[in-house]
Amino acid sequence: MEQGATIPGMLTVGTLAVSHDFAGFSACHFNGHSDCCHFDMTAYLARGGRSGGMCDDCQHNTQGQHCDRCRRLFYRDPRKAISDPDACIPCKCHPQGSTGPSCSRLGGQCRCKPGVTGRCCDTCSTGSYGLGQRGCHCT
Repeated sequence: MEQGATIPGMLTVGTLAVSHDFAGFSACHFNGHSDCCHFDMTAYLARGGRSGGMCDDCQHNTQGQHCDRCRRLFYRDPRKAISDPDACIPCKCHPQGSTGPSCSRLGGQCRCKPGVTGRCCDTCSTGSYGLGQRGCHCT
């Protein structure tokens, strides 16, 4: 958007558009994980003029336009609403049994090394033993 361009209900300061009609700016939807948000013209245009609210400083290990996704190294607890402060759980991937600290954002499954199983990659699979740096060994 060009500097100085405006849309109804918005005040443009440089390239940042700020709502001076806070009723129209309620599209922040911060899910209880942020106390403030700002208007982002790029997001507004990308969403067809429906929502330009961007949350600032998402808390409780959340991220995203509406603090609606878990941060890296966290996954969503399927039993809790995203608005719950404990909705995002640490991955807890086993340092020897997993290929790294990241897990799937849905379910929290870590990527396991050969012969290793379990959500956290902390158990040798049937027929394997000796969890170590290379996973588990075959019997």
